[in-house]
Amino acid sequence: MGRLARRVSRRPALTIALAIAVLMSASAALELRWAPPAHGRLSADERAYLRLARDVVERGHWGDLGLKQPFRWAPGTPLLFAAAAELTGQPVDRQTAVGAQVAVGTLLIPATFLLAAALAGPLAGLGASVVVTVYQPLSRASGTTGTETLGALMIVLALLMLAWSMRDQGRRPTRFLAAGGTLGLAALVRGDLVPVAVLLPFVVTMAASRISGMRRGLMSGAVMLSGAVAVMAPWSVFASSHAHHVVPVTDGGAANLFVGTDLPANGTIFGVKRQFAAQTRRVHPATRHVRTFALPEELVLDAVAAQYPGRTRDAALRAAARENLRRYALGRPVAFAGMEVRKLWRMWGGAYAGTRHRAGPGATWEHRLLAGVALLGLLGAIGVVRDMRLVVLLAFIVLTTVVDVVFVSEARHNVRLMPALLAGGSAGWSMIIRRVHGRRGTWPCLVRGR
Repeated sequence: MGRLARRVSRRPALTIALAIAVLMSASAALELRWAPPAHGRLSADERAYLRLARDVVERGHWGDLGLKQPFRWAPGTPLLFAAAAELTGQPVDRQTAVGAQVAVGTLLIPATFLLAAALAGPLAGLGASVVVTVYQPLSRASGTTGTETLGALMIVLALLMLAWSMRDQGRRPTRFLAAGGTLGLAALVRGDLVPVAVLLPFVVTMAASRISGMRRGLMSGAVMLSGAVAVMAPWSVFASSHAHHVVPVTDGGAANLFVGTDLPANGTIFGVKRQFAAQTRRVHPATRHVRTFALPEELVLDAVAAQYPGRTRDAALRAAARENLRRYALGRPVAFAGMEVRKLWRMWGGAYAGTRHRAGPGATWEHRLLAGVALLGLLGAIGVVRDMRLVVLLAFIVLTTVVDVVFVSEARHNVRLMPALLAGGSAGWSMIIRRVHGRRGTWPCLVRGR
C-alpha cells in the first residue's frame, strides 16, 4: 500500500483517475439506491418514453396508434431506452430503462470533471465532480424514465465542447461546429433546448468577437448555428413529414405555452385541470368519476381545444395561448409578471425528488445552498476574471431558464442544469481564489484579443 501511495502521489493524472473512478462507483450506488420498485407509478411522460422505445424495438417505427401526438416527445430518451434493450437483449421496460439512466448518470461524473477542469484546472474539476456525486436530485432522476439525466449529460458535453472551442481565444472558428452539433444533440433530448440552440450562437458571436475580432466572431457563431441545425434537421424533416406540419423537434409547444400563460391556473397543469375539470367531463363522459388531479392531461387539453371548433387540436391550443397572452399578459401585466416570478421560483427554489414524490426540507435547502454558492462563484469570476467562457455558460443557463419559465416550469427542470451550474461555480471559485492569491490561471483571460 505504501508503494502504491508513493506512486500515486508522483502521478497526479493517476490520482485524478482513481478519484473519478471512486466517485463514479459512489454515484452508481446512490442512483441504484434511489431506484424505485418495478411496480411504482409512472408519470404520463415516463409512460410515453417507454411506449415510444418499445415501438421502435418491436415495430421499427415511431409512435403507435394509441399515441395522439407521438412527436410531442423528443426522440433522445426513447432511443436510449431502445438501444439499451437491444444491447442487453432485455425487453423495453422500467428496469432496462433505469439501468440505462444509471449508466448515463455515472458518465456525468467524468463529464462534469472535464468541463470544470477545462475552465479552471483539475482541482475545480474534482470539486464539481464530488458535489455532483452527492447531489441527491440527480440520483433520484436516474431512477425515473424521464429526460433529466440524459439531458444533463448532453448539456455538460455541449458546454465542454464550447469551452474547448474557445480555448485558443476563438482563433479556430471551425471548432464551433462540434459545439453546435453537440448542442443539437442535446435539443434532440430536450425539445425546450431548440430555442437555446438557435440563440446561443449569437451569444457566442458576441463573446468571440470580443476575444478575437468581429470577423472570427461572426464565423464562430455561424459555424456553431450550422452545426446545431445540421444535427436537428434530419429529425425535423422526418417528424414534419409524418405529422403533416412543421415540427422543429417536438410539437408540444402549443400545449405547454397555453398552460404556462394561463393565469387562473398559475401556469401549472394541475391548475389547468382544476379550471377545466367540468369541460373535460362533458367532452369525455368516461372521466365523470375520475378525481380532478388524476384527469389525464391529454383529455383536459382536448376540452380546451374543443372551445375552438373547426381547428386542429394544435391550432386550437395556439389560439388559446394567444388569448391568454392578450387577456393576461397585456390585460393584467402586473399579475402576469407575478406569475412568471412564481414560476421562476418554482423552477429553481425547490429540489427534484423524483416522480410523485416531494423533497424534504433537508434536500430542498441543500439544493438552494449548492445552487446559490455555485451561482455566486460563477458571477464573481465573471466580474473578477472576466472569462468569456463563463459568460457563455451563464448565458446558456439563463436562456434555458427563460424558455422554461415562459412555458411550464417545475423543479425537475433545474436538474439537468445543475451539473453545468456546479461545474461553472467550482471553476469560478477556483479562479477567484487564484486571483486573490496572485496566481496565474491555466489559460489566459479570454476577454480581449492580444
